[in-house]
Amino acid sequence: HYFDALYLKFGKRFQLKNMGKHFQRQADQYAGENDDAYVARLLDEAFSFSDDWYRLIFSRAPTHSIKGEITPNYSSLKEDAMAHIKRIAPGVKIIYQVRDPAERLASAAKQALARGSHQSIEDICQDRSILRRGNYAGCIPRWDKAMGTDNILYIPFGDIQSQPEGVIAEVETFLGLDHFAGYSGLSEKVFASDDYTLDARARELIREQTEAQHRFLESRFGKDFTERTASH
Repeated sequence: HYFDALYLKFGKRFQLKNMGKHFQRQADQYAGENDDAYVARLLDEAFSFSDDWYRLIFSRAPTHSIKGEITPNYSSLKEDAMAHIKRIAPGVKIIYQVRDPAERLASAAKQALARGSHQSIEDICQDRSILRRGNYAGCIPRWDKAMGTDNILYIPFGDIQSQPEGVIAEVETFLGLDHFAGYSGLSEKVFASDDYTLDARARELIREQTEAQHRFLESRFGKDFTERTASH
């Protein structure tokens, strides 16, 4: 969460707290004098969220390994953040998962309503923090322009469900990796959605809210790709 903390103003202390919890959960892995120093340095608030801090995070990775991170928040970064990414990682490769806009917003709505962070579907459809990650018409052209289309792999969400082995092979090729045949659990769901049902009115509002995003995806990627962004 380096770049969203810098450019989307996500709380740095909150991110450090979460990092500290991760280290506590993995205490056995980070036991030892050198590892203790590594953890302490990463959790040093005065040093945190600098380029040197970000590089330090990846310093434990094996030599010649491909290093990266994952967060949907980066999808809504703007040009200044993208320029920073290219400065710190000139050869960066971007993997961008594209989910059906209505499904994506419905999932976010279920989560927000189930947890009580929003009171109505109208509130959700006006919340820019929720809408911006699904604003493909705004986000994707920025990434295309900043990184070049050869450096971005767009993956339709439905393919992850229907053909996970094919998606993995595509990612391996994109990153220049040798094919590996020993993956397991590719079809397992990592996070279950909140048990909350949207009524017909809510679904209609979501459809209206995301109609322009559907049109953009079809114009940018074609009908086949756009249909494959939906769950199967």
